[in-house]
Amino acid sequence: MSAADSELTTRLAALSPRQRQFVERRLAHRDAAEGRRIPRTTGSGGFRAPASFEQERLWFMDRMVPFREVYRIPTAVRVSGPLDAAALRRALNHVVRRHEVLRTCLVESEQGCMEVVRDAVEIPVPLVDVRSSADPQRAVRDGVTADLAGAFDLATGPMLRATIYRLDDQEHVFAIIQHHVVSDYWSISVLFTEIATFYAAELDGVDANLPDLPVQYGDFAAWQRETVRGEYLERLTGYWRDHLDGAPALLELPLDRPRPVQRAAVGRFFDVRFGRDTVDRARHFAREQNATLHMTLLAAYVALLARYSGQDDVVVGVPIAGRGRTELQPLIGYFLNWLPLRITVGDDPTFRELLDRVRAASLEGYRHQDVPFEALVYELRPERNLGTTPIFQTSFSLRDEAPRPPGFAGTRTENFGLDGSASHF
Repeated sequence: MSAADSELTTRLAALSPRQRQFVERRLAHRDAAEGRRIPRTTGSGGFRAPASFEQERLWFMDRMVPFREVYRIPTAVRVSGPLDAAALRRALNHVVRRHEVLRTCLVESEQGCMEVVRDAVEIPVPLVDVRSSADPQRAVRDGVTADLAGAFDLATGPMLRATIYRLDDQEHVFAIIQHHVVSDYWSISVLFTEIATFYAAELDGVDANLPDLPVQYGDFAAWQRETVRGEYLERLTGYWRDHLDGAPALLELPLDRPRPVQRAAVGRFFDVRFGRDTVDRARHFAREQNATLHMTLLAAYVALLARYSGQDDVVVGVPIAGRGRTELQPLIGYFLNWLPLRITVGDDPTFRELLDRVRAASLEGYRHQDVPFEALVYELRPERNLGTTPIFQTSFSLRDEAPRPPGFAGTRTENFGLDGSASHF
């Protein structure tokens, strides 16, 4: 990435979603005109491409760690109105045929972890009738929880399963569980938008009007392996090596029980609601300090961690979309990356001073975001154990409120809340 592109990525991160979408459309025309897009590739010997750095880490964890439910993405939408279950099933499988990554398996070979794309995959979508249950919505949540516990075989696939639950004749819940090796938070929106498009086309008996994908996930994986190496990788990791030099290996929070020798994934969601006035004041403060709301809330989180842990040096993992290139934005796949941001508070800074440090660390992190966290761990070689995650053990993210899913033709849809039961960190 050039210095200009790095600066552009940093500036994009501070824009609103609508502003970012406008700029990214303009960038797409620039990239096409300059021939800078990721090239299309073809595999050999049955292989599509080497697994991406992100996929390889989850493949390794799947082999080594028993709490596999951590790396599953459950999503459910409530559908009100007449639903054609057969058309919805066909629509989902159209998306599977369109995106190679949803037909991809990960296998071990002499070249390491490799992607193999199956030519034909048909996802069964059973229709489960819960109308007779005492609590149909509870029955749906129990069904999804049980499905989450089911194994995914990364060597054979598929990495996605789906179920339609019938609450009554006009009310259904459509639930999809994906393994993280083929998806991320951004991908959920792509998946459901395309399902809705294909569903409408199925009902009308026409072809869906979707543009061809510019590349496939395997093209990205091959490009990433070819690009993120050598002098470029050393330059990126050099920054993180300096940034993390001497950082504490562990966040020592006061726990109410001994830390287990091997970490588990048991967790829950805990909701705290803030009033609009509080949020508006936080946004106003952020603008006054020439910072984003994310930076401001992260600074508050760092202050909290420092107070609880008694440490004056804190490392927090911050997720980024990893889709700085325009051709990656319409893809389903695992692009999410992590930035380990280190903030020091030993000299008892004011909150404004702390925010300045968080802003500086964030902007520098964005400029050096192209090194996958998995490659960073390999290069830095921190001491590893099964009880904790390397480099950081807590994360912070700020996402827009989950958008209402696109409606399936003739119906209304809304997000269906699921119980949280696993913690990554």
